[in-house]
Amino acid sequence: MSIMIIQGPHAAGRLPTRAVLDQLHALAKAAGQTLEFCRCGRWRELLAHVRAARASEFTLIDPGELARQAHDDPDSFQDALDQLDRPYVEVHDDCSESLTCGAHHAPVATIISQGDLGQGYRIALAIALRQLGGGGPSPALRVAA
Repeated sequence: MSIMIIQGPHAAGRLPTRAVLDQLHALAKAAGQTLEFCRCGRWRELLAHVRAARASEFTLIDPGELARQAHDDPDSFQDALDQLDRPYVEVHDDCSESLTCGAHHAPVATIISQGDLGQGYRIALAIALRQLGGGGPSPALRVAA
């Protein structure tokens, strides 16, 4: 069973650290899941990975700086989501990056972590594991006001 994280480009210093990525892999493994990362530098590449994510059971989509292109090309993005036909979570580190989506295939959740992308990934992975019934440990989530 697998979970795919599709990640668009981010400004320097905004990507999750190696320690966060290792923690995500460990959480997935403890729940009997594998985690696959796909990094995308271009809009068409992100769309191709979304379409290819049909092979995974759950997808986390972090478009990063490519989110603006989803607004400029909503039909292509919606078409890719319709082909995905799997549950997914959107992950953003800035509220201005939130994607718009048609009613056909909406995300299970949209996570906006305001500058803490690693925390956004941990929350999204916890949702994916719960949706998949992984039965593994749930990461402790702390919300600071």
